[in-house]
Amino acid sequence: PHATSTSFGPLLFAFVAVFPRRTWSTARLLAALLPGALAMGWFAYVGYHLMQEPGAATGLPDSKVWLVSTGSLYAFAAVALLLAHQRAADSVTDRRRMRVLLGGLMVGVSAGAALLAGDRLDGSADIFGNSFLTLLALASLAVPASFAHAILRHRLFDLRIIVRQGVRYALARRLLDALLPAVTALLLAELMWHGDEPLARMVQSRWWWYVLIVGALVVIRNRRESWLRALDRRFFRDRYDAERLLESVVNQIGRAPSFESIAPSVVQQIDEALHPTFVEVFQHAPGTRCFTPVTGSLPSALPLPAAMTAVGVLSALRKPLALSLGDTAWVSHQLPEEERTLLSGRGIELLVPVCSVNAGDPPIALVVLGPRRSEEPYDSDDLDLLASVAEGLGHLLERSWTDTHGLAECGRCGRCFDSGSELCAVDGSPLSTLRGARLLNDRYRLDRRLGRGGMGTVYEAFDGALERRVAVKVIREDIVGPASGPGARTGLEARFRQEARAAAGFAHAHVVRIYDFGVDRDRRAFLVMELLEGETLRQRLASRVPMRPDEALPILRGVCQALTAAHSQGLLHRDLKPENIFLQRHDSGVLAKVLDFGLAKALAAERPITATDGPTGSAGFLMGTLDYMAPEQVAGDVVSPSWDLWALGVVAYEMLTARHPFRRTIAVADDGMEAGRPGTGMGPLDGALSDVASGFFDRALSTDRTRRPANPMEFLAACERWLA
Repeated sequence: PHATSTSFGPLLFAFVAVFPRRTWSTARLLAALLPGALAMGWFAYVGYHLMQEPGAATGLPDSKVWLVSTGSLYAFAAVALLLAHQRAADSVTDRRRMRVLLGGLMVGVSAGAALLAGDRLDGSADIFGNSFLTLLALASLAVPASFAHAILRHRLFDLRIIVRQGVRYALARRLLDALLPAVTALLLAELMWHGDEPLARMVQSRWWWYVLIVGALVVIRNRRESWLRALDRRFFRDRYDAERLLESVVNQIGRAPSFESIAPSVVQQIDEALHPTFVEVFQHAPGTRCFTPVTGSLPSALPLPAAMTAVGVLSALRKPLALSLGDTAWVSHQLPEEERTLLSGRGIELLVPVCSVNAGDPPIALVVLGPRRSEEPYDSDDLDLLASVAEGLGHLLERSWTDTHGLAECGRCGRCFDSGSELCAVDGSPLSTLRGARLLNDRYRLDRRLGRGGMGTVYEAFDGALERRVAVKVIREDIVGPASGPGARTGLEARFRQEARAAAGFAHAHVVRIYDFGVDRDRRAFLVMELLEGETLRQRLASRVPMRPDEALPILRGVCQALTAAHSQGLLHRDLKPENIFLQRHDSGVLAKVLDFGLAKALAAERPITATDGPTGSAGFLMGTLDYMAPEQVAGDVVSPSWDLWALGVVAYEMLTARHPFRRTIAVADDGMEAGRPGTGMGPLDGALSDVASGFFDRALSTDRTRRPANPMEFLAACERWLA
């Protein structure tokens, strides 16, 4: 008991050093508490020896005096530090919290000191046997009570406000409650006062008086509940006001043509309902690095930086962030000092994010409020209301953005324009309006279609953040979003992000670099890649002219090196084909680069491939392209690098013959493994390949995996031998 009571001073000092927010570093605080810890250790050491069996004198000095002195010094230092924090506080709330602590400390410490003095004078006195000592003991509880009040209360009011509001409300409610019995008592008193007169004479002489009293009783009885509700609305903003505001805002949002047109009305209604010192809506303009005010309701409002840590917190919370109250008040203390200074300097009390439908995306707008004029806090009903309003604004902002910044594409040249344009500015061709926005995630502007494939469409685009040209592949919706429901779609999006992240982390000279990936607000998955000049291997083979060995070998060498590096990291391609091999033009020649590593895995559909899926059918693409799939891949066997080696063999055959090695699409036979073989039904392609080459492809494209090359470099070595 003595040790715990005498440690009050150091503990109080440690608390004040981090209240209302941490101002001391950990090292500095530990150094300041070191003397107290040493005093406590010495007291424990002396106490241990005192508890031993009686024996010779230990010679240890009395540690109680030193312990009490140390604790007192820490207590005085804590009070001085608290006074310094109060003078430096930048908000009314913090100053009130520290006043509560100071008041509680003064009352509690004074009572405790009086108790100690009484104990010194009369050690046999019973605290609970003396009413004065009992009162002092109860008064000493002011210390823990003030601590609890300052910590647990998110915002403290001036006591005068609490008393004034409470008294006014109580008197008004009691008055309404007393109306009915008061008028009834008046009627009874009237009857008793004239009780000696006959009832008929009383009614005849004062009928108007009795009619008035009975009418008052009827009105009070029928209107009492509505009067009480009006009284509650007068003193407290209840659910009625919240629902009325919400319904009004939702109805206006449904009819509003644009976000900008409804923002002033929303600001006005929030101001009327919650009475903040100010309210403003800030919108993040694409391509900028700040949130700019929309309504102009606060002439002195300045833009807010979009790179603030608070914006990142709002992206994760997706709910209002209170800076001095509520469940999220602690977050504001973790913000960088410059951000806290910026927000408090502008008098911002509440940040309400307006988010898109995609979880994790940064807010597209902010509703910013100052403290309420009444100094009352924003309660949970207020926060729920504001979150609902922000959700409606988010839907409207996305709809307005899509209407004005949608994607219009020229079918002839592939150039992209904002929706609303009807003709291509280059060749005058009609434009087709496509679903989704032209600007992906407020960063990547689609400028020209480069090509379409089984996975999606590739565009030349502009990265507004880094100001560079990039290539963006927009994945087809039917691949990422199956019809099995939004839950399954969310799962595929998560799997796409996971595989795209793995592919982006794989860097190789013969693999196209992936800069970024994501899912935009229209739930379109996309990849951002380096923009290359050249053509795909499929475009080169479109001439149906076989490639010369000296032309084919460098390409095969690059692809084999890329596959070897990927397989060593456990990354499979699963959809290797000429469309996914890009021939980048260089001054020194052509550099082969492989596209879409690992994405076939991310987009694989959980359904069997049927005979109705064509060679490049979109449904079959979900697990690969049938013309390039190994028999065991078609049969749904365990994933293996042999899948990529089979596809590599088919690609190499096409490069050297300009023909596919099989007459028909590879299909699953009755035993699940049979497939066509090179030259089946076609002969050796009229001698297009030598006997050595035909023998090699007979092994490379064998249904027996043991006959195929074991790895890409073994495949390359065999090609180099017979191509030489």
